[in-house]
Amino acid sequence: MRPAPRSPAHSGGLASLIEECADKLALVISYHSGARLVLYPWSWSSEEPPDAHLLRELGGTYAWVAGYRLMQSSRLYFSFGELMDYVYGRYGVPALTVEVYGWALDQGWRREHEARIGNMTVFKHAFECFNPSPGGELLEVLRANAVALRAMLLRYASVLVVRVAGGPVPEPWGLPHWRWRREA
Repeated sequence: MRPAPRSPAHSGGLASLIEECADKLALVISYHSGARLVLYPWSWSSEEPPDAHLLRELGGTYAWVAGYRLMQSSRLYFSFGELMDYVYGRYGVPALTVEVYGWALDQGWRREHEARIGNMTVFKHAFECFNPSPGGELLEVLRANAVALRAMLLRYASVLVVRVAGGPVPEPWGLPHWRWRREA
C-alpha cells in the first residue's frame, strides 16, 4: 500500500515536474505498448471530457496516420491515476496515451496464447504481445509513430504554439466556447 498520493518517488517527481512546467505544455503524450490504440481521457469515467471534440481531433489524426484505433480510454477498461487524466484534469493540457504495439485486442492471437489455470487466464509468450521483434518490425513501429506524431503536430502546430505563447487561440474545430485550459 502506498503511504500517500504521489508515491512512489518517481510519481511525485513527475507530478512536480509537470506542475513546474504546466504553463509551457501544449500537449502531453504518454507512450505504452499493448494494443495499437490512441486513447484520450477519461480513464476513470465513461463521461466525455469537456474538450472531447479537440481530443478526438488530435488523437484521430495520430491514429489515422499510424493505422491505429482511437477511443476514450475508459472504453478499453477503467483505470485510475493515468498521466493523461492528471495532466488534462488538473491543468487542462490536452493529453493522449498511445499504445504503439501489441496483440492484446487481436482475438486470434489471444486464442492461441491464452491459457486457463484454475480461474485465472494467463498469456503464454506475453513478451511478444507487447514488444516488436528487434530489427525491421521495431523500426516499422518507430517509423509509423514518428510519422503520426509529425503529422499531428504539423496539422495543429499553429493552435499549439499560439496557446503556449499566450495569444488568442484560433478555433479551427468550430467550437466557439472551447478553451485550452478550463478555469479552476
